[in-house]
Amino acid sequence: MLTLPIPLLLVITILTSALISVTRGAYSKNLPADDRNLWFFNLVQSVCCALMILLVMGGIGKISGYTVMLGAILGAVSAFQLLFNLKAYSVGPFSYTMVIVSLSTIIPTVSGLFFGETISPVQWIGIVLMAVCIILSPDSEKGAHAKKSGVLWLLFCIPATLLSGTVGVLQKIHQTSAHASEKAAFLVSAFAVSTVISLIFLLCSPKSAGHEYGTKKDKIIRVLLPVITGVGFAFPHTINLYLAGVLTTAVMFPLVNIIPMVLSTITAMLMFRERLSLRRWIGVIIGVISTILVSGMITI
Repeated sequence: MLTLPIPLLLVITILTSALISVTRGAYSKNLPADDRNLWFFNLVQSVCCALMILLVMGGIGKISGYTVMLGAILGAVSAFQLLFNLKAYSVGPFSYTMVIVSLSTIIPTVSGLFFGETISPVQWIGIVLMAVCIILSPDSEKGAHAKKSGVLWLLFCIPATLLSGTVGVLQKIHQTSAHASEKAAFLVSAFAVSTVISLIFLLCSPKSAGHEYGTKKDKIIRVLLPVITGVGFAFPHTINLYLAGVLTTAVMFPLVNIIPMVLSTITAMLMFRERLSLRRWIGVIIGVISTILVSGMITI
């Protein structure tokens, strides 16, 4: 698949990334966000993604202990990142959650200092704007319930963002090592560990009273949506790793990160009928601008 023309690969990764985000949001909005449900989602997604990566990459290829170890760490981080992400979707606005989690780019950017990289003045401005975006995230709605929901949403968003940034750092560590060519082994190891973690927590999670998912619609949603995300998730993972070696950051970043975020946010607003306050709209705009600045796309 990686032999396809680059424009076609970009279209595939952009559309599948947006589809994955919206599908995850639909799962969280349509089913109770109890741990058992969310671990089941991650279990199915991880299995489907690992199998799809093997198919897309034509096998696991070369493998080393270093890659397996780092992949295992990536799998654990990814599993809990998805858990908090889905919980944030379930209790808060999908659109603003997408923006907050996208702020995770600050983590791999700052980690570049340990790789001999520097942070430009423009990127520092972006980091400051990210803080403004977070400050604006609480809604202007009044009432104890609204405040409690807002606090809970932020408590889910923060670890989801931190873990998402950690994923970027782990990918950067692997791709700057002598084992960078072991892409398939790295990703399959990650999803294998994610599968094991999800299965353990699923078996240990008690069933929620009153949620037997007996309707046909619930059963279809519960199984079909994680299958869709699992199959689709393989494409951004494999394609983006490949594109990182053939495209400059200034070209690749807005195409494979910001465009899917905007597409999925607009789609979700229509699907879930979300209405953001003016305060949050300002936060969304600032969040997108800050993400662009931190990416290093703009230089002085």
